[in-house]
Amino acid sequence: ITLISALTVLGASVTHAIDKQVTQNMRADYAVSALLSLPVAPTLLPAIARTPGVAAYSALDDQRLRSGGKDLPVTGVDAKSFDQLIVPNMVSGSPAALRRGEILVDQDHVVNDDWAVGSTVPVTYPDGSSGRLTVGGVYRNSEVLGSVLMSRSVLSPHTTAPFYSTVLVKGATGAIASLQQALKDSTGDNPLINVRTKQQMRDHFSSQINLLLDAMYALLALSV
Repeated sequence: ITLISALTVLGASVTHAIDKQVTQNMRADYAVSALLSLPVAPTLLPAIARTPGVAAYSALDDQRLRSGGKDLPVTGVDAKSFDQLIVPNMVSGSPAALRRGEILVDQDHVVNDDWAVGSTVPVTYPDGSSGRLTVGGVYRNSEVLGSVLMSRSVLSPHTTAPFYSTVLVKGATGAIASLQQALKDSTGDNPLINVRTKQQMRDHFSSQINLLLDAMYALLALSV
């Protein structure tokens, strides 16, 4: 019973934290994503960009680099529209560093890798090429943002294929139902494509946590 209570409290705490992160870290009004953890097709980006009422958008390209003998998950973003869509809780440095080709990293890398603003990080890209990236800013850990952000203009030339997990969209007049429907229409009204509002993003993260908790409760019940 004590363990179940602890899991319930932990689940509530994590849900609250992620809800707060979505609220604080996101200026985007909508998130376009595919079901079953599939990537959003690159061919949909021009259609999203042309949708009436879209003020800014950025695909999030999830890739894995190598650094220091281990995987380094990174997310490529559009540096030009970044500040209209995402608001990292900065500890040091500035999001403007993305426009200079530098990276933003979360506090875990400061603690675990001894990185700081100005540090240079040797990396191997997915296409096998190597380079060095400069840390331009550090932000508070966020499940919503991931651990490393970098400009797609720096990342894309060194990947074998994009993996657009999400496309963030900012509406010219905010989140309105007509824009959400227009985005669905622009993506071909595909049943595999979701267009979520901020509240729907929060609900989505909460449901994933609840599924994980349900699985853990079931394992506990089987162990009794």
